[in-house]
Amino acid sequence: MLRAVPLFRFSFYFLLGMVTDGCLEIPTLLRISMLLVLLGSYGMILCCRPGISEKTVLIKSLILSGIIFLSGACLNATRSSFRKKINDPPAGMHFMLLKERRNTTKRTTSFLASSYGWDGRSWQKEAKVFVYIESNFLVMEGSLVVTWVQPQRIKGTSVPGVFDFSRLANQQDIYHTIYLTKENGIVITRGSDTKSAGLLAVWRNEILELIRHHFLDPRDAGLAEALLIGYRKDMDAELTKAYLDTGVVHVIAISGMHLGLIFGLINWLVVRLLGKKGTRWAGLIFSLPILWGFAILTGCSASVMRSVIMFSFLIGANTIKRKNVGMNALFGSAFILMIHDPDIIVDIGFQLSYAAVLSIMLFNKPIESWIYTRNPLLTLSWKLIAMTLSAQVLTSALVILHFHRFPTLFLFTNLVAVPLSSLLLLLEICLLVVSQSETMSAITVHAIERVMNWMNGYIHAMANVPFGMIEDINISILTAFAGTLLLAVLIFTFKRPSQLLWRMTIFAIALFSMANLSFYCMNAKKKQTIIVNIKAAAVVIHQHGHRATIMVPTSWIQTKSNLVFLKSVCIENNIHKIRWKSIPAIPMLISSKEHFVLLHALPEPPAAELKKSVKKGEWVVIDGSMKMWKIKQLQKAAQGLHLRFHSLRDEGPISIACHLDSHNR
Repeated sequence: MLRAVPLFRFSFYFLLGMVTDGCLEIPTLLRISMLLVLLGSYGMILCCRPGISEKTVLIKSLILSGIIFLSGACLNATRSSFRKKINDPPAGMHFMLLKERRNTTKRTTSFLASSYGWDGRSWQKEAKVFVYIESNFLVMEGSLVVTWVQPQRIKGTSVPGVFDFSRLANQQDIYHTIYLTKENGIVITRGSDTKSAGLLAVWRNEILELIRHHFLDPRDAGLAEALLIGYRKDMDAELTKAYLDTGVVHVIAISGMHLGLIFGLINWLVVRLLGKKGTRWAGLIFSLPILWGFAILTGCSASVMRSVIMFSFLIGANTIKRKNVGMNALFGSAFILMIHDPDIIVDIGFQLSYAAVLSIMLFNKPIESWIYTRNPLLTLSWKLIAMTLSAQVLTSALVILHFHRFPTLFLFTNLVAVPLSSLLLLLEICLLVVSQSETMSAITVHAIERVMNWMNGYIHAMANVPFGMIEDINISILTAFAGTLLLAVLIFTFKRPSQLLWRMTIFAIALFSMANLSFYCMNAKKKQTIIVNIKAAAVVIHQHGHRATIMVPTSWIQTKSNLVFLKSVCIENNIHKIRWKSIPAIPMLISSKEHFVLLHALPEPPAAELKKSVKKGEWVVIDGSMKMWKIKQLQKAAQGLHLRFHSLRDEGPISIACHLDSHNR
């Protein structure tokens, strides 16, 4: 099987090299030396006589695998954002060209911008920056803003359960952020919301305007935008949550399913117009440009790029009359995406997309063979059920690992949502075609709204089922691997039982049990103090095993968002029982038992008292209740006294191991 899928070996060894370099950080000299030695050895073997070369097939294979492995390691070291050495922009004047609006709240609007600085001779592009602008500071996409404020480095955290924004930003090659107001920013030119980078961006804006014109209900307009071009900024929050809770959020996120429908529609039209013989070159002339244009139009997410590259392989193979293996196209697309962006392997969308397609390729036929019927309708229904079940084999563990929840009714929701969403996509494409006719547009919009009401009503009904979601699940990577292995072995065992498969089943059960038990015991021994900053006040989580005491200031308000944040921290750290404790919001809270001194709302920085208050080995932790100049003074005083200092406002949460002189930040 592997001989028929040569790109699997390329992708596997390349990925292994990237992961190994990411974990071990192989020295540059060693990495390059080994690569040169292997390249020289491979070249010598190729130059040998044919008889000698044929006898060394195994050696050639091992050397080629090593070259691919080291190529992956070299690429990860040179292009991964997690290995880059980032320099802060120099102080002085900075120009911010606002390119794309990202998010809007009551207080701020965020933009992705390009920063330009003066190097003494000319203006140079410095980096991409996240710009947060006050709501009363009127700017838009395309505006040019000048400021003397220094962009700040986006700092990360490794505290489990705390969202690491820096990791997400670094994957987009963004390392700095800046906050602008009317006082510290001057608008040089105002852009326009219609200004964009190219023709496809213009079409995207025109499609959005068309949808908003025809759909008066914002909920329907938001869903139509998400289904057609993946624009989810106008999606209703309650509706999005319902799709998340029922496990069908993939139907409102542009994925391979959408591109498959578009490819099928184009292929159907070509067959009707040109016949089957015309599909060979029509795919290259019509289908491929349309699919790539749609991919760029929707934002080039990992799942969309996976799908469009796979279709490129399929169309190319069909054009040159070569036999194409779907598995080869899958791993070939993964190989190309990893070369383009090594950090894509940590993208959840990339992992889920490839896991789902690989799972369908491996397990769809075995599951489909469980039931046979002659009724065409039942056969079609069972095929849809088999595809849904097969996609879950490799994705279920990933969903639980990343989101700590699992929808129990995914099968019933997918059986209805997938066909209806496919119908909606086709109807919306029809709306684009007939948009110039008021009568046809009205009929199409009415049909779309009717189908939307059916789908949304069904999704809301399933979301309200009490047992529709299992929450607060925390598993290790080893447990996820063992559970996936167990599911895969069981499927093949049910299809064709054998002594080897039964032994593998017993092994998988034992591995799953041991992984789960070891993860539970490891967390039972965990003793740490986690300090997080929520709403300008510190919250202390003192964990001993599966129990924790959460200490909050008396002034802290238990809002829904605050409780959800603390819940995610507790789930990630495997905390099952919580005891709440209030602490007075006094100027200083000293806790030598937990190896830290927490400073809160100090009127004046007590630099002289730090030496008396803080013992050797303790941390000086400051929450967000103090102004920046006070924090800087305290940091300078702590450095002068050789004390360990941590600002929750600047550096994020901190975890301090109890009774140990170690920490994680």
